[in-house]
Amino acid sequence: WKLNGLVGLGAVALCCAAIGRGWSISYSAREVSWATPAGRLLETALWTTLLLRVGHGWYSIMAHSVAVWEAAGHAAYAEAADLRQRAGAVHRSLAEAQWLLRSIEARAASVGLATQRAATGSGCGNL
Repeated sequence: WKLNGLVGLGAVALCCAAIGRGWSISYSAREVSWATPAGRLLETALWTTLLLRVGHGWYSIMAHSVAVWEAAGHAAYAEAADLRQRAGAVHRSLAEAQWLLRSIEARAASVGLATQRAATGSGCGNL
């Protein structure tokens, strides 16, 4: 922030110096007189200061945008990875439950017990 303030202070000082020099507008040519080498140097300094300020502002906006975008992207990726892990765990639990159910049904059938499956419309009939 100190560099930003110094650049701004430099721009104000250059403008005050230019105004103090008494820039005059040529009414016949309708342009600012920069004919002297000191005037050209002042113009160059003012343009440089302006471009530095604009560049600094643009860089700050872009850096902030990239930081926010990366933070949001990594958070979404972490959430998706967590959901994939949970889905995998649920799938493994379901497969284990189906295997255990079939194992119990097979043991019951071997002993001579009758098993009854849930109705297909209940949503659990495909176990």
